[in-house]
Amino acid sequence: LFDLKRQKELGSLHEHAGTISKLEFFGSSHMISASTDAKIIIFRTKDWEVLKVLRGHLKPINDISIHPSGKLAISVAQDYTAILWNLLTGQKSMRTKLGYEGQLIRFNSAGDFYAISDKSNNVYVYSITKAASQAQFLMKSRILDFVFVSNTSKDDTKKDYILVAAENKSVHLFDPVSSNLIGSVKLHDNRIKGVCKTSILDNNDTTVELLVTVSSDSKVKVWSLNSILENILNSSEKDKSESNTDLTALAEFDSGCRLTCVAASVDPLSYK
Repeated sequence: LFDLKRQKELGSLHEHAGTISKLEFFGSSHMISASTDAKIIIFRTKDWEVLKVLRGHLKPINDISIHPSGKLAISVAQDYTAILWNLLTGQKSMRTKLGYEGQLIRFNSAGDFYAISDKSNNVYVYSITKAASQAQFLMKSRILDFVFVSNTSKDDTKKDYILVAAENKSVHLFDPVSSNLIGSVKLHDNRIKGVCKTSILDNNDTTVELLVTVSSDSKVKVWSLNSILENILNSSEKDKSESNTDLTALAEFDSGCRLTCVAASVDPLSYK
């Protein structure tokens, strides 16, 4: 555990018996950990007390995602199931047999949909209220990460998309309703190992949505999310399979080490 403000190590937690497969915070109050020991643990961050140990999977857990409300979470494991958890009670709300091994799982920003990727590079989209998938699409390249993003149209309506980071050095934008590939754009010279989104305030106190990407050649890049979406959405039909781009990263850093994942958060000092 690290304190980023003081840049100091706080210590370590040893509650799991297996390898940690996922860590996720909800705000600054709670953290959830998932492990190959098939357990999920909820920690309170102010004193790192274990509030609840969730048991339900029969095999190692691959991933977990917290609902935007903080009241629910959903996990996928090697037992070919997805479990929806009630975090208020620490109990299972729903168990779904997937028929495949879920690798990654993400909620959209509204929390009414979630998506799961598998080892065969399929992405399945589900409604929070239904067990059956409502959409599915197949990637030609290996899926390394994905994130839900949204774009505001001219009539001020928001539309969800899924942005997939792949082994072919590009990100690919999919419509989660129609399963159509909207377009792709190359952002790195090597495999994109992780993507995440965050936001900051600019000098005019306007919120700027950011996309952070990392690649296996040690590069960290920060992009304007809106610029990426506009670039892809405005691309022509012939460019959809392999679009070139003149996009420039807002910031870039060479970490000097092989990167495997990334997490970004809002800097509270950037908000008044």
